[in-house]
Amino acid sequence: MPVGRLPIRCPVHDTLFCGMEQLSTHHRESHSAMNLTPPTIKTILRDGLKKGLDGYLWLLKILVPISFITMLLVILEVLKQYHVIGKIVRPLGSLLSLMGVDRRMGLLWLTAVLFGLAYGSAVIVEEAREGDFSGNELERLHASIGINHAVIEDPVLFIPFGVHPFWLWVPRLAAAKVAVQFVKCWQRRHSKKRSEPAAR
Repeated sequence: MPVGRLPIRCPVHDTLFCGMEQLSTHHRESHSAMNLTPPTIKTILRDGLKKGLDGYLWLLKILVPISFITMLLVILEVLKQYHVIGKIVRPLGSLLSLMGVDRRMGLLWLTAVLFGLAYGSAVIVEEAREGDFSGNELERLHASIGINHAVIEDPVLFIPFGVHPFWLWVPRLAAAKVAVQFVKCWQRRHSKKRSEPAAR
């Protein structure tokens, strides 16, 4: 090729070459498709069992939490009938007072702390509806369990990674205590603002 001259490409040649290449590729794909062997009964059964197992596991992911929550509600009703809840919650009175939560909310607090909010929410909502709790008491409870919940599940997940139990429990308890005290101060200040116009 002479120096300083660019190669000249022929559009017709390029088009024909691309078309022939596509035909060749299509021919190879058709030939390979014709040579494919049909699936055997063993393969069909294996694929069917695999899809069935995947569907079964998907259903378990939905049914197991629902069954667990239902079981908690049933156990709660049984404990109520035999007046066992008071005996369980009574030893927690000092801890609840320290955390700034009313002692009557011991069952709600214990449910969230042990089972978490995902599994214990049904019990918490049911008890909150049946119990005679004020809005301020529920706000303090939410502030506490919103920070400090699932104290069994989280350590099981993080302790194998080398996290010390101290950092999994103590900071959360302290943060929950601070949050409840902050909510208490806000509630007092808000109630004072409401009472001032009434006094005038």
